[in-house]
Amino acid sequence: MAKKSENKFSSVEKSWMLYDFTTNGYATIILTAIFPIYFNVVLGQNTLGLELKGYAASFVMLISAIICPFLGAIADVNKMKKRLWAGFALAGAVIVGAMAATSSWELLLAAYVLSNLAYNFAMLFYDSFITDVTDHERMHKVSTWAYAVGYVGGGFVLLVITAVLMFTTSSVIAVKTSFILTALWWVIFSLPMLFNVHQTHFSEKNLSETTHEMLGQLRQTFGAIWANKPLRYFILAYFFYIDGVGTVMTMATSYGNTIGLGTTGMILALLVTQLLGLPFSILFGRLADR
Repeated sequence: MAKKSENKFSSVEKSWMLYDFTTNGYATIILTAIFPIYFNVVLGQNTLGLELKGYAASFVMLISAIICPFLGAIADVNKMKKRLWAGFALAGAVIVGAMAATSSWELLLAAYVLSNLAYNFAMLFYDSFITDVTDHERMHKVSTWAYAVGYVGGGFVLLVITAVLMFTTSSVIAVKTSFILTALWWVIFSLPMLFNVHQTHFSEKNLSETTHEMLGQLRQTFGAIWANKPLRYFILAYFFYIDGVGTVMTMATSYGNTIGLGTTGMILALLVTQLLGLPFSILFGRLADR
């Protein structure tokens, strides 16, 4: 774990941050850029594609909201957090790679839902590892630099995919190649965290005992949130805020494609977003410290 006096990032902190580098690739290619446009093309009906993807994204958010508290309770057991993170990360990468094997819109939509759920669940455990990789005084710095690293990853993988699209005669082959590259990206840049990051904070109880007490813990947590008025309002505000952010991220190119915006222009806009996200992540980390 990092010392308070250290200014440089430890190898454990760097390994943790690199996972944001890989998941931003998934978020950029599958959630935001390439898949939504391709899905509309496969479906052949832009309005219906926008509607179906909206329902799918809403379903993912709802299921995640229901299941994540239970997964969080299970993750308190020693070594379960890493196993669950690795399992969901690998499952998500495999599903994304499998997208290249089909042109069925039904299978593509199902793969989008399943990979998105795996992505959300893996991110749940990834975020919770912040207490295992650094101390309280460094959390703002490590977390916001991880965001910055993620923007670099998202921008870089988008540049690579754009090059593939430009130099491949078949757009379908280019898109399928982007799915495979995204899956490989996810696996490769997960390896540092897999080997170097370990769960250091956990409950002494076993899985059976933790599962038995899970509902009681959840009731206590929700009761504590409801009893704390500022925390209650913060949770409600964050729910609506982050849901809005998620909607913009997942629906932007689908909406743009539906109203006739060019693919090149939308990809350039996403690249600018990634570029701007890098310095502002670091800036807001410094503001959080102050």
